[in-house]
Amino acid sequence: MPMPLRPGKLVLAAVSQMLLLGCFHVACSDSSGSQACFEGACDPGTCSMDGGAHCECPAGYAPGEGLTCIPGSGSGNIRVEYVGPGEPLDDITDYRLCVTAEDMEDRCESFSVLEHPHGATIEGLPPGQNRTVTFVGYDQPAGDARWSGKALGVEVEASSTTMVEIYITVCSDFTAVRNEMETRRVFHTATRLSNGKVLVAGGFTDLSRAGDRYTLTATSSVEIYDPRSGEFSASGLGLGRARALHTTALIPDPGGDPEADKVLIAGGSSSACWVADFPHGIRPVVSVEGSGGDLSTSTADLIDMRSRTVSEIVLTPSSARVQHSAWDLGNGEVAILGGIAPATDEPLATIGLYSQEREDFRNAGLDLYAARQGMTVVPFGQASVLVWGGNHSDGSMPGTFAEILTERQDGLFSRIPNFVGIGDPAFYSAGVAMDDVKVLICGGMLIDPEYRPYAVQPEILDRVYLLDLTANLETIDTIPEGMVYPRAFHTAAALFDEGSHEAREVLVAGGIMRYDILGSQWVPVEAVEFYSIEEGVFERKQIHGSEVELSEARAAHTLTRLDDGSLLLCGGFTLDIVGLAISATAEIFNPRSRDTLGQSD
Repeated sequence: MPMPLRPGKLVLAAVSQMLLLGCFHVACSDSSGSQACFEGACDPGTCSMDGGAHCECPAGYAPGEGLTCIPGSGSGNIRVEYVGPGEPLDDITDYRLCVTAEDMEDRCESFSVLEHPHGATIEGLPPGQNRTVTFVGYDQPAGDARWSGKALGVEVEASSTTMVEIYITVCSDFTAVRNEMETRRVFHTATRLSNGKVLVAGGFTDLSRAGDRYTLTATSSVEIYDPRSGEFSASGLGLGRARALHTTALIPDPGGDPEADKVLIAGGSSSACWVADFPHGIRPVVSVEGSGGDLSTSTADLIDMRSRTVSEIVLTPSSARVQHSAWDLGNGEVAILGGIAPATDEPLATIGLYSQEREDFRNAGLDLYAARQGMTVVPFGQASVLVWGGNHSDGSMPGTFAEILTERQDGLFSRIPNFVGIGDPAFYSAGVAMDDVKVLICGGMLIDPEYRPYAVQPEILDRVYLLDLTANLETIDTIPEGMVYPRAFHTAAALFDEGSHEAREVLVAGGIMRYDILGSQWVPVEAVEFYSIEEGVFERKQIHGSEVELSEARAAHTLTRLDDGSLLLCGGFTLDIVGLAISATAEIFNPRSRDTLGQSD
């Protein structure tokens, strides 16, 4: 029976059967078209059936004379069936399918939507694993690329036709995924797994306003986003405790099984406050006041994707924390940095260290130079991270707003970069590595009354710092014009050309841009801007007269880079007709250019 097709997908139809011990489980059709499955003690490669039946041979076998399946060493095929919101999509006339791999020559074929409205076949593909299948749709045979998608890790089998789904999205713009998350979330985590899927865990799901703040309540739910289908689905898992403002770290299977990852979900809180008014002076916007007895802050969950189980790990007293950061050290070790002490609502300088070998936490034996919460941590180079902001000022001076942590064979080491006197003690910034030593930091909030003595609410920044972190030669520079808009609780990601490891642009999305005095609330936005590394400026972009922006306002959302280079943004604070709300939606940014270069992919 043909697979049902859904808008916005590319379906590569296929049939394959399973080789059983000494015999084949073969699907046959009789002359009336009904289907039956037969399993018996037949000779390998042979099926014996009533007259009128024919063999559907398993992968690696081809039909022989009579009702037989014989070993096949030939090529494989791909049958492509494509549909869109209309039939076809109303803004493409042609599409191109490519199959590439290191051990084969690239195979690309172009198809007219008019001539091939329901599908096309690429034949004669060499069998093998780790094939990449790419789809690009154009508005004319040599026109602009409008839609694209990619599937990695596809296996092409001899004498059979392979099936794979590709969710296609609009080039150089945002496209909503096919469904909403089951649970609305803010201050959650989204972790890309080794199989390419994304595990979305925890977060605050409810909010209520009381006086100068919102009370946020967390969820324990976990769900999975599948880039092949463009959909969220239930995971069948749940965290041991409801938590948000936690961290996540992927621990891949040592044997390389992409279905056997473990995911460490550490710390966080089951409730928190989002401060919306400041009658007694400015302060951090996120507070966990009164959560000292919250067991979410002093535990971690270890999710085993192979066994589909969740086990709890008790943190050491020095490791309990909220709104901290995680640094994946590799080899099953994860450092958790700074954060808020649940008992005091004050920032921490301690570092906790998780070991997968021992399945426990211990003190790392090293503290940060300054206590920090709401800081930005940017990995760079081979084994280092930049820790930026989240510190309280030293009176009218910025204090130790930056430090660099490095992992060596004999442990962790911290140092203060040469530029530490030039900067801000900003909370809730965003940062991104543009290559091995260059990092961009943008936006954030100033929340210290001594640093901003006349402020009536925290100041949102449009400042941009360009850092060169070459060891012992660190430099810092600024962009005088700053960003187009001030932002905090936003996200940033480097955009790369195909095959390049050096960024061409940096995308900055969403965040809190302003404070609504009349409504006494922070206002999340849908605005997006791009930093051109070559030109050194931030700019908004338009496509056919329309601004490139998020499908809805977002702040404190997640941004996850998928295997194909596209970006998944999900959840966060948003706005509804009443005011501040929590989002259950998600969208994809497809960084692919709209020029015709894609036709050679």
